[in-house]
Amino acid sequence: MKKWIKRIGAVICIIVLIILVRYCIMSRLYARMTFIGHASVKIKTTTGKVIYIDPYFPTKFSYREPADFILVTHGHSDHNNMSLCTQ
Repeated sequence: MKKWIKRIGAVICIIVLIILVRYCIMSRLYARMTFIGHASVKIKTTTGKVIYIDPYFPTKFSYREPADFILVTHGHSDHNNMSLCTQ
C-alpha cells in the first residue's frame, strides 16, 4: 500500500513540474492578458511592456505596474481613468 502512495506522490510531483515548466516557457513566448473589470484589460508583453486598455475599475492589485501605453476606446468617464495607471 505504501508503494502506491509513493508512486502517486511522484506522479503528482511530475505533473506539477511539467505545468510549471510549461507556464515559464509560455510566459516568455506569448503576451499575458488580464481582465481587470468592467472594460479594463491589462496586457503584459513578452518584453515586459505594460498596456492598459480602458482603465477604470480600481482594485487592490489591478494597476500596480506603471503603464508603458494606455489605450482609451472612447471618452466616457468609465473608460479613461488614466490616473490609476501612472502612479
